[in-house]
Amino acid sequence: VADGYEDQRSVELGRQDRIVCAVASAEGRQSRYLVLHQFLLLLVQPDLVSPGWGIVRTLAPVRAVETQIDRNHPQTLRLGIRLPKDAPSPGAASSYDPATCEEPFFRKLADEHRGSSFYMLTLNFMDTKRCHCADLHLRKRRQEVRAQLKKRAEEFVEGFCS
Repeated sequence: VADGYEDQRSVELGRQDRIVCAVASAEGRQSRYLVLHQFLLLLVQPDLVSPGWGIVRTLAPVRAVETQIDRNHPQTLRLGIRLPKDAPSPGAASSYDPATCEEPFFRKLADEHRGSSFYMLTLNFMDTKRCHCADLHLRKRRQEVRAQLKKRAEEFVEGFCS
Protein backbone atom coordinates (compact mmCIF):
# COMPACT_ATOMS: atom_id res chain seq x y z
CA VAL A 1 0.00 0.00 0.00
CA ALA A 2 1.50 3.32 -1.04
CA ASP A 3 -0.18 6.69 -0.61
CA GLY A 4 -3.49 4.86 -0.14
CA TYR A 5 -3.12 3.01 -3.44
CA GLU A 6 -3.28 -0.77 -3.55
CA ASP A 7 -2.99 -3.16 -6.47
CA GLN A 8 -6.38 -4.26 -7.88
CA ARG A 9 -8.33 -1.67 -5.85
CA SER A 10 -10.68 0.92 -7.26
CA VAL A 11 -9.62 4.56 -6.85
CA GLU A 12 -11.22 7.89 -7.60
CA LEU A 13 -9.09 9.73 -10.14
CA GLY A 14 -10.84 13.08 -9.91
CA ARG A 15 -8.62 15.80 -11.35
CA GLN A 16 -5.36 13.86 -11.20
CA ASP A 17 -3.19 14.44 -14.26
CA ARG A 18 -2.91 11.33 -16.41
CA ILE A 19 -1.87 10.20 -19.86
CA VAL A 20 -3.80 7.57 -21.82
CA CYS A 21 -1.67 4.63 -22.93
CA ALA A 22 -1.95 0.92 -23.70
CA VAL A 23 -0.22 -2.13 -22.26
CA ALA A 24 0.16 -5.40 -24.14
CA SER A 25 -0.94 -8.36 -22.04
CA ALA A 26 -1.98 -12.00 -22.45
CA GLU A 27 -5.58 -10.76 -22.91
CA GLY A 28 -4.46 -8.38 -25.69
CA ARG A 29 -3.94 -4.64 -25.71
CA GLN A 30 -5.34 -3.00 -22.56
CA SER A 31 -6.12 0.71 -22.11
CA ARG A 32 -4.54 2.36 -19.09
CA TYR A 33 -4.04 5.76 -17.53
CA LEU A 34 -0.49 6.61 -16.52
CA VAL A 35 -1.30 8.73 -13.46
CA LEU A 36 1.33 11.45 -13.01
CA HIS A 37 2.11 10.79 -9.35
CA GLN A 38 5.07 12.27 -7.47
CA PHE A 39 6.37 9.04 -5.98
CA LEU A 40 4.72 6.14 -7.81
CA LEU A 41 4.52 4.46 -11.17
CA LEU A 42 0.75 4.16 -11.20
CA LEU A 43 -1.10 2.51 -14.10
CA VAL A 44 -4.86 2.49 -13.72
CA GLN A 45 -7.47 0.70 -15.82
CA PRO A 46 -10.34 3.09 -16.59
CA ASP A 47 -13.59 1.99 -14.96
CA LEU A 48 -16.16 1.97 -17.76
CA VAL A 49 -19.08 1.75 -15.32
CA SER A 50 -18.02 4.62 -13.02
CA PRO A 51 -16.49 7.58 -14.91
CA GLY A 52 -13.70 9.28 -12.95
CA TRP A 53 -12.73 6.00 -11.30
CA GLY A 54 -10.18 3.36 -12.18
CA ILE A 55 -8.66 0.12 -10.95
CA VAL A 56 -4.98 0.10 -9.99
CA ARG A 57 -3.22 -2.44 -12.21
CA THR A 58 0.47 -1.56 -11.83
CA LEU A 59 2.06 0.03 -8.78
CA ALA A 60 5.79 0.57 -8.10
CA PRO A 61 7.97 3.26 -6.53
CA VAL A 62 9.07 5.72 -9.22
CA ARG A 63 12.63 5.61 -7.84
CA ALA A 64 12.82 1.99 -9.08
CA VAL A 65 11.76 2.78 -12.67
CA GLU A 66 14.08 3.39 -15.62
CA THR A 67 12.65 4.50 -18.96
CA GLN A 68 13.70 4.37 -22.58
CA ILE A 69 11.80 5.48 -25.67
CA ASP A 70 12.01 2.91 -28.45
CA ARG A 71 14.09 4.40 -31.28
CA ASN A 72 12.18 2.49 -33.97
CA HIS A 73 8.77 3.26 -32.47
CA PRO A 74 8.84 6.69 -30.75
CA GLN A 75 5.31 6.16 -29.41
CA THR A 76 6.59 3.23 -27.31
CA LEU A 77 8.09 3.66 -23.84
CA ARG A 78 9.95 0.74 -22.28
CA LEU A 79 10.12 0.59 -18.50
CA GLY A 80 12.66 -1.33 -16.47
CA ILE A 81 11.60 -1.82 -12.84
CA ARG A 82 14.04 -2.98 -10.15
CA LEU A 83 12.47 -4.18 -6.90
CA PRO A 84 13.70 -6.13 -3.85
CA LYS A 85 13.78 -9.91 -4.39
CA ASP A 86 10.64 -10.67 -2.39
CA ALA A 87 8.52 -7.79 -3.71
CA PRO A 88 5.40 -8.74 -5.69
CA SER A 89 5.44 -8.38 -9.47
CA PRO A 90 4.13 -4.95 -10.49
CA GLY A 91 0.93 -5.70 -12.43
CA ALA A 92 1.38 -6.55 -16.10
CA ALA A 93 5.18 -6.29 -15.95
CA SER A 94 7.09 -9.42 -16.89
CA SER A 95 10.24 -10.55 -15.13
CA TYR A 96 13.55 -10.60 -16.97
CA ASP A 97 17.19 -11.45 -16.40
CA PRO A 98 19.26 -8.24 -16.69
CA ALA A 99 22.42 -10.17 -17.56
CA THR A 100 20.87 -11.57 -20.75
CA CYS A 101 18.44 -8.79 -21.63
CA GLU A 102 18.27 -7.94 -25.34
CA GLU A 103 17.82 -4.24 -24.55
CA PRO A 104 21.35 -2.91 -23.87
CA PHE A 105 19.91 -0.03 -21.83
CA PHE A 106 18.41 -2.46 -19.30
CA ARG A 107 21.36 -4.89 -19.26
CA LYS A 108 23.14 -5.04 -15.88
CA LEU A 109 26.27 -6.74 -14.61
CA ALA A 110 25.76 -9.64 -12.19
CA ASP A 111 27.19 -7.60 -9.29
CA GLU A 112 24.62 -4.85 -9.90
CA HIS A 113 21.55 -7.03 -9.47
CA ARG A 114 22.13 -9.17 -6.43
CA GLY A 115 19.13 -9.14 -4.12
CA SER A 116 16.87 -7.60 -6.76
CA SER A 117 14.10 -8.71 -9.10
CA PHE A 118 13.77 -7.05 -12.50
CA TYR A 119 10.64 -6.44 -14.51
CA MET A 120 9.97 -5.05 -17.96
CA LEU A 121 6.84 -3.23 -19.10
CA THR A 122 6.06 -1.62 -22.44
CA LEU A 123 3.64 1.31 -22.76
CA ASN A 124 2.23 2.44 -26.09
CA PHE A 125 0.94 5.98 -26.58
CA MET A 126 -1.27 7.59 -29.22
CA ASP A 127 1.51 9.94 -30.32
CA THR A 128 5.15 10.79 -29.66
CA LYS A 129 4.27 13.89 -27.65
CA ARG A 130 2.43 11.84 -25.00
CA CYS A 131 5.24 9.30 -24.95
CA HIS A 132 7.83 12.04 -24.40
CA CYS A 133 5.71 13.63 -21.65
CA ALA A 134 5.46 10.29 -19.84
CA ASP A 135 9.19 9.69 -20.24
CA LEU A 136 10.05 13.17 -18.96
CA HIS A 137 7.73 12.83 -15.97
CA LEU A 138 9.09 9.43 -14.92
CA ARG A 139 12.74 10.43 -15.43
CA LYS A 140 12.36 13.73 -13.58
CA ARG A 141 10.48 12.20 -10.66
CA ARG A 142 12.98 9.31 -10.39
CA GLN A 143 15.87 11.76 -10.31
CA GLU A 144 14.22 14.04 -7.73
CA VAL A 145 13.12 11.21 -5.43
CA ARG A 146 16.55 9.57 -5.55
CA ALA A 147 18.20 12.94 -4.80
CA GLN A 148 15.90 13.40 -1.78
CA LEU A 149 16.73 9.90 -0.52
CA LYS A 150 20.46 10.51 -0.97
CA LYS A 151 20.24 13.78 0.97
CA ARG A 152 18.33 12.12 3.81
CA ALA A 153 20.87 9.28 3.98
CA GLU A 154 23.76 11.77 4.06
CA GLU A 155 22.07 13.74 6.84
CA PHE A 156 21.49 10.53 8.79
CA VAL A 157 25.15 9.53 8.51
CA GLU A 158 26.31 13.05 9.37
CA GLY A 159 24.25 12.82 12.56
CA PHE A 160 26.44 9.94 13.71
CA CYS A 161 29.72 11.52 12.60
CA SER A 162 29.39 14.86 14.35
